[in-house]
Amino acid sequence: MPSERIKQLKTVAYQIGRNSRRGIELDYLNHWSRVATAGEPEQHMRRALQNNYIFDNYSLELTEGELLAGQYSIYWERPKDSHYPPNDGGTMCASTGHRAIDYDLLLNKGVKHIFSVLDEKPVTPFYAAVRVALEGYVRFAERMREACTVQGRPDLAALFEKAPLEPCTSFHEAVQTVWFAQFAFGLAGDSPLAGRPDQYLYPFYKADMDAGHLTRQKAEEIIHSWYLKHNAFFDTWPAALMVGGTDRDGKPVWNELTEIMIEGIREVGLINPAVAVCYTEDMPPHILRLCVDLIAEGYTKPALFNDRICREGLEMAGVRPADARVYMHSTCVELTPVASSNIQVATPYLNPCKALEYVLGGGHRLWGGSTDLRSAVDIPPLDTFDNLYSATKEALGEIIRRGIEHNLRHARERMERASCPLHSAFLNDCLETGVDAGKGGARYNFYYPCFPGFITLIDSLYAIKKAVYDEKVLSLNDLTLMLKRNFADAEDVRLYLRDHIDKYGNGVPEVDAMGKDLYDFIAEECAKYSHCVGYAGSRIAAPAGNRNAVPASGRNTAAPPCNTFHPSYFAWIMHSIKGGETAATANGRKQGTALSENLGASQGCDRNSPMGIVHSISQLDQRLSIGGIATNFRFSPAFLADEEGKEALCAFIRAFMAQGNFECQFNVVNQKTLIEAQKHPEEYRTLMVRVAGYSDYFTNLAPSIQAELITRTEHAGV
Repeated sequence: MPSERIKQLKTVAYQIGRNSRRGIELDYLNHWSRVATAGEPEQHMRRALQNNYIFDNYSLELTEGELLAGQYSIYWERPKDSHYPPNDGGTMCASTGHRAIDYDLLLNKGVKHIFSVLDEKPVTPFYAAVRVALEGYVRFAERMREACTVQGRPDLAALFEKAPLEPCTSFHEAVQTVWFAQFAFGLAGDSPLAGRPDQYLYPFYKADMDAGHLTRQKAEEIIHSWYLKHNAFFDTWPAALMVGGTDRDGKPVWNELTEIMIEGIREVGLINPAVAVCYTEDMPPHILRLCVDLIAEGYTKPALFNDRICREGLEMAGVRPADARVYMHSTCVELTPVASSNIQVATPYLNPCKALEYVLGGGHRLWGGSTDLRSAVDIPPLDTFDNLYSATKEALGEIIRRGIEHNLRHARERMERASCPLHSAFLNDCLETGVDAGKGGARYNFYYPCFPGFITLIDSLYAIKKAVYDEKVLSLNDLTLMLKRNFADAEDVRLYLRDHIDKYGNGVPEVDAMGKDLYDFIAEECAKYSHCVGYAGSRIAAPAGNRNAVPASGRNTAAPPCNTFHPSYFAWIMHSIKGGETAATANGRKQGTALSENLGASQGCDRNSPMGIVHSISQLDQRLSIGGIATNFRFSPAFLADEEGKEALCAFIRAFMAQGNFECQFNVVNQKTLIEAQKHPEEYRTLMVRVAGYSDYFTNLAPSIQAELITRTEHAGV
């Protein structure tokens, strides 16, 4: 049970996270930081000075009884008669929102070690800015120490006596140092995620426990306080944290901190952090059972990732083996190597359903907008399904090309306008190469295009094959007109398409084969491209429309291809947004309804038990999708109410992983509860649900996504 202190701090954390004032001071200081640094001509230095303006002026507030310092100011009042004078926009932070810094370096060597590294480097604008940024960061820590002293918290002040300048010497100090980095870097524009804390915090935990300086109960309270800080600072943004798996040397990581961090899901009971577990074959049975117990109680965490598939996929993409072992999910399910990443996730979101829509419309959309593909895609006579299928793949390839071309411009703009000297100090290989992370100095610079609606496309193509070409129930022209009219006066046809034609995720060989072919096609298309960011390729942007975004002559063949594109299959909220932009589809989905949100089955279409989904997706080489794969399962609370059901879910997870699947996540909530939460949201403020790769409060979701969750199949067994 959580302590009384944690119960009180939980209320405060939730209130701060939901407080409309939490960002007011930061917005104000961000504006004035651009004004105050307007005379600095050098981009890196100006970014560092903007950070430091915030560090030197931000209000430092404490909550009574808290164990860690660092929170949004909610009591700050804007100065009277203050105004916002014009400014030139300043220097953008090269943020990603999807990376973890080198906490091992921070905790075990401290900032003073980085200063010693900088002493050996030449005087360049980048290195000078890194030094200034670090000086501001250390100064901010000193301000925090003084604030704790003034506000009567010498215990918290003591945590800043040495760190972050010096190495940490205790568990409590180490957790505070990690949180202070997340807090400070967040104020500077990009809060790092927690990475793999049961690895980098465990030596401090064990040393303090062995010396009698720490009890497990106290350690739990410190971790729970850290979790609550995530809720106050990130609110519902998925603040990822991953445990288990292996370390850089391939040794298993299952320790007491692993258990404490999983158990913390229950003890804190709020949306953050987004805890995930790296599943391995040697995962201790009691830890897997702990995960299942939490799932059975209705918690949407932890998600479980297949360590073997994730690691092998990263290595196939060019990630060094040691780095590939220490990855994390960077908010939802996207993989990022810890301490080495400038990865852009879900970039861009692409709508594969539009490919079929364009083909049916002769190169035009059936719904919304005026964009067409007539000049880029050769649409043959659609008298055979093979012709329609080939044309759809060609259109999908063109959609991918256009999306990636747009992102090449985004990559070039970031290189030219954005930097992050503070973050770069803690990311491999920025100090080694003398290049800011935002300009390609980080070791890995992948882009992850995302494909919400992929399963909707499979189901729609198969429905057309059966209804139009095989069974000849209706003509292609008639079906196209029905889709354009959103099945007006054709409800019988819509229900036939929805309910009487096989769907992906049920182990049907013909449907699964089509899914595998399209999955492989997307991976092949994405593999054609690379971009200009990072030392793996040239630093010259390719001409617009070039299939190889980095010319072959510009490649550095001695370096791994770590500036490439890799697909992802989850949706965040984009399955709802893209559904609003997509015409009715041939699987019986009406216009405006959400598209499929994960790699599994469309909502309500998994009819052959969860093992049907496993059978279908296990035929895909999921190592090709390091951009992230979400597979959602929804079970009834009654199924997991007893020992038999929980052991069955443990066996299901083992089977899921053994068949080479990437990730699984769960909702255990009944239909009645969701419907009641729609009617009476004030009574269900903290009801958590798993959406499409992340968790959120049900009442926080748009009505279209609430409806999508309600339509998911509720399984009563495996």
